Amino acid sequence: MFCSLEDSKWKTSGFYGASSKSCCCEALSSLKCNLTATIDTLAEIAENDAEFGFNAAALFNCIQSFDFVFSLILMEDVLTKTNVLSKYLQFPSLNYGLVIKMVKETIISFKDLKTEDNFQKVWERVENISKSYSFSEARLPRLKSVPLKLGGVTKQSVKNVQDDKTIIKLMCITVF
Repeated sequence: MFCSLEDSKWKTSGFYGASSKSCCCEALSSLKCNLTATIDTLAEIAENDAEFGFNAAALFNCIQSFDFVFSLILMEDVLTKTNVLSKYLQFPSLNYGLVIKMVKETIISFKDLKTEDNFQKVWERVENISKSYSFSEARLPRLKSVPLKLGGVTKQSVKNVQDDKTIIKLMCITVF
């Protein structure tokens, strides 16, 4: 069973026999659709709950970042595509000839996600969401310090966010 947050009340949707991929896909979609309510709820718990406020504050800070939104959008795309295949493979009257075709279609859809154009669309989507919620922007990784006995310099592996975006893209390609 899956719960989603709507109109500040928890409602149940889905069914008991849902696959875990289906539940994860629905959970990500629900989180994305109810992001404002989730943030408000976490902020309230962080402020008012002595027992769980610390955990809520940590989650509250993590959610309000470019990295979180990027992961959310990316995983939603991946889980949506794998969920379609998963549901198809659960049909009682499964045709194995069509299974091979469906697997190939899924692989093609993942290859389509690996293009520069698609990555740019995802990046812009994440930037828009982050800006609309006033989340932190994409930022460079921390500076790396070399110990004094090895030269004692501070080095940056990438010089700007665009370079870092390329690194993120390479990581995403390995996911797909």
